[in-house]
Amino acid sequence: MNDNIFTFHKTVIGYRHIQEEIPCQDNSISYNADDGSFQIVAVGDGHGDPACHRSAKGSEFAVTIAERCLTDFAKAISAGDMDISSPRQRRECIEQLTNTIISKWYGAIRNDLLENEINDDDLKEAGIYEPAYREGRRLEHLYGTTLMAALKVSNYFVLIHQGDGRCDVFYDDGSVDQPIPWDNRCKGSITTSMCDEDVFASIRSTVIDTMNHKVVACYLGSDGVEDSYYDNEETQQGTHRFYMDLSCKLCELDADAFHHYLEDFLPEFSRTGSADDVSIAGIVDRESVAGLIGVYKKSIEQYDYRQSLEKRLEDAKGKLISMTRKHGVLKQRLADTELTLNKALDDRKKMECDINHLILKREELSGQAEVAKFELEAYRKEAQEARCSVEERYQSISSAIRLFVDEITAGYSRKEADYNQMLEKVIGYNEQIKEMEDKISLQDGVIDSLKQELSEAKEEFEGYDKTFNEVEAEFQQVQEKISNLSLKE
Repeated sequence: MNDNIFTFHKTVIGYRHIQEEIPCQDNSISYNADDGSFQIVAVGDGHGDPACHRSAKGSEFAVTIAERCLTDFAKAISAGDMDISSPRQRRECIEQLTNTIISKWYGAIRNDLLENEINDDDLKEAGIYEPAYREGRRLEHLYGTTLMAALKVSNYFVLIHQGDGRCDVFYDDGSVDQPIPWDNRCKGSITTSMCDEDVFASIRSTVIDTMNHKVVACYLGSDGVEDSYYDNEETQQGTHRFYMDLSCKLCELDADAFHHYLEDFLPEFSRTGSADDVSIAGIVDRESVAGLIGVYKKSIEQYDYRQSLEKRLEDAKGKLISMTRKHGVLKQRLADTELTLNKALDDRKKMECDINHLILKREELSGQAEVAKFELEAYRKEAQEARCSVEERYQSISSAIRLFVDEITAGYSRKEADYNQMLEKVIGYNEQIKEMEDKISLQDGVIDSLKQELSEAKEEFEGYDKTFNEVEAEFQQVQEKISNLSLKE
């Protein structure tokens, strides 16, 4: 037996299944031939659809049948009874293998149905399948499951796959890929299945000639692994990182310690990741993998660094989104306050111009009033003197003289009336000036208030703007780092 070739498998119930009291629907197996001539691993993921009420049995049948069929296949190759060296022979042999697995899986279902007939539990949540189930049709759907299996024999890795989940293959040059052709019908919660009517034609497979490209490890994992990485759909980098880390642990620990590690690690991985059942299995050349640990650790470090950048980018983006509205409101408030203050200052300048104009008119009119007052006093004095002189000397003069005196008196009255009108206008100007001064005083109060509001708005905006710019700078910096990483890769 080759002690360097290590096989393992582990299935744990998903965190969500525990919370909702749903049984584990995954199954997995691993087998290492006593003489070390071949190794087998298989993983089956029973469907969570309530209409697939017996999917846990379906996945169990799938992995045990795959193990038996692959054992027979490996023995035939080892004995020289089967040759898969040429593409044509390979296609024929693999097709015969997958047809046998599928046929035996359907046979196991028929036997189980003979022993355990359809019951109310099977029908309770059958949904659109209930009429068919009652008529005895499509009963294989009750057992719906995916299947992945790998066989290492001679210079070949034989891989078969129906449904979702992923097969990661690690090579001696440090590269990793998923060589089994992907079925694009597997998207989100939708997957192809062993119970599909076209399963004989749609089951996928590939054969790797390890003489051309040495394989150091082959890992199988149910979708509970890949769904734990949100960035995983296109690149599968998260899945690769998972198995690289597993490879490092496998080389650090002995077999028992590694199995204990999986027992502790996988339930927590499910809880913090997909919350689904998790099944993994692997065939690993420990010695070859040990020589690549440095490569894997560097890739893990790069992945984790990228993830931390992506997280920082997402956080910064979230902060920018949450801050943008308030930043805009504060910026608009600052602009509105500045605009209102400028308008108030312009209004005050206009008031100052108006009051200065009124003061000039008042001063001009006051000067005219003083002249009029002087003329009035002089005229009044002249009139009084003339009247007294006339009255004393010519008391007996005719009414013509009196008329002259009356005219002088009337002239004085007119001038007095003109003077009084000027005084009224001056008083009016004084009242307007006083009113304008009151307005200016009020406007000064408004301006002081607006200046205070502008100062507060400016202070609040500048503080928030500084934080906003810091977040925006971090967002751009992280984006640039991610872009640089992408260019390097």
